[in-house]
Amino acid sequence: MSFLQKLSEGEILYICSKIPLDYFHIYFTKQPRLFAKIRPGFRPLSIKSQTQASELLFKERNNKIINRFIEESIQIMIDQTQRKIRDELNDGNSEDLAYYRTLPDSYFAQNVTLYFKLIDKNHSEDYISLLAAVTADSQKPPVSSENFKEKIKNLEEEITQLKTKLASIKSNCKNFEAKLKEKSAVVERLNDKCAEILPLQTAVRTAEANAETLKIKLQTKNDLSKEYETQLTTIKSDRDQLEAQLATLKTDRDLLHTQLEDELKKQRSITLVNQQEARKTKAPIDIDDFLENLEGNFINVGLRSSAEYYALLLIQLRHILFQGMPVVINKASGLVLMKCLTNTISGHQNPHLLSYKSDVTINDVDFFLFSDERIVCLDNFIGNFNELELIPLFYNHKDKIIFLTLAYEGTLRYISKEFWLYAHYLNVNRIVSFFSCPELEQRPSLIEESSFEPPKTIAKTRYSNLLGDILDELGFPKNVNSQRCAETTDEQSLCAALAFEILPYCTDVLRLSPYNVSERFLQYAGAAGRCPSKNLFWEWFKP
Repeated sequence: MSFLQKLSEGEILYICSKIPLDYFHIYFTKQPRLFAKIRPGFRPLSIKSQTQASELLFKERNNKIINRFIEESIQIMIDQTQRKIRDELNDGNSEDLAYYRTLPDSYFAQNVTLYFKLIDKNHSEDYISLLAAVTADSQKPPVSSENFKEKIKNLEEEITQLKTKLASIKSNCKNFEAKLKEKSAVVERLNDKCAEILPLQTAVRTAEANAETLKIKLQTKNDLSKEYETQLTTIKSDRDQLEAQLATLKTDRDLLHTQLEDELKKQRSITLVNQQEARKTKAPIDIDDFLENLEGNFINVGLRSSAEYYALLLIQLRHILFQGMPVVINKASGLVLMKCLTNTISGHQNPHLLSYKSDVTINDVDFFLFSDERIVCLDNFIGNFNELELIPLFYNHKDKIIFLTLAYEGTLRYISKEFWLYAHYLNVNRIVSFFSCPELEQRPSLIEESSFEPPKTIAKTRYSNLLGDILDELGFPKNVNSQRCAETTDEQSLCAALAFEILPYCTDVLRLSPYNVSERFLQYAGAAGRCPSKNLFWEWFKP
């Protein structure tokens, strides 16, 4: 009986993961020539883990001998399971109880449906689902009440400490308000004194005028000169005293202003820290919930989850949306994508949009980005507005998912490649469903998010090295190459970046064929390459 013909790839992979490593070693030790063809230069015992063995079996499942080995393993799994069920039935137990006692310890504990599919046993879907749930529950580890109590105790201590800190902060705020009131009263008193001095200054100026008059009269009235000189001396003395008092008051006023400015600077510094905390990069607390809601919207607009590009698109979106960097996208296809994202995260389907106008200023853009909306769009700014002025704003608004739309890809040829240190390019122009403008029927959802620190640079992998070679051959700057390579951790993220960023930028913006320009890309994704997405790449980017 052929089991593999009626199983999906996921079910075959599950079977391969359950074949014992010892059985794998015994079988292939007896088939050294076959194993040498599959893994040249290696022996069967060099496979040290269950994961390596299952991946090898799954990859070579179409090989005649490997196929027979998997088929025999499936039959052994079924025979062992059915033998235990018959033992339970022979002991007088019901069929339901026999399943319950046997399946949790069988090879099919994580896929009860697969067992019934293999033995062609007809049961209702509800019955199989219930049996799978009971089997899953029986495998859950017991909860430690001691650990639970310990966690509650730690949380209560933490709450007490936070309450103490809050009381201290409130006390400091009250002291600061009292000091501010006292200094404000001093300022008012000084202002009153300054107002009193103004008439004296006027009097001084009048006295000086009188003195000049007296000097003129002195020339003609010598008999009054001594009296006038005495009066002049007295007036000058009064003036000097008043000016000294005025200088002292000005000094006190300047000192008080300096103190107030220092206090205001401290307060502004505290406010700036709070604002920076609020503007940190955010990401969904439950990323699976986000992806589930997003897929519902994608299916609503006509995307097929079975399409080869579908999983890569979700990987690329999950990677670039929550880094605090803007996303450059074509307007025609980007508006539908933004609708789906807004309907997933913000509870409505209309993205917050600011269109470019000739009189728009950088302050207008900054004010727009301060809105409460999570997803915002600067429409048609690329190519019309100085992107060097926009870069600092992107850094100050990392809490937003910012889209920069453009009318056509040729615009990006006039933008420096260094710009991609501060932004991501996303091209979904080859997905036809993104060019429609439907009203989404998917119910809007609100995704709870929290502050998120994007991962730092990680150790190089063969996939990051491969991407670095491709980008070098496409002419990207070293610093941009280093950043993109640091973000590439596995083959899936590599293929996602190639599909929706690197290759479309090469073909649509630079007008180059990656198959003709990059030898490393041709080796990896050409006809003889090992890239799992090479058929998709050829369909989308062939010369």
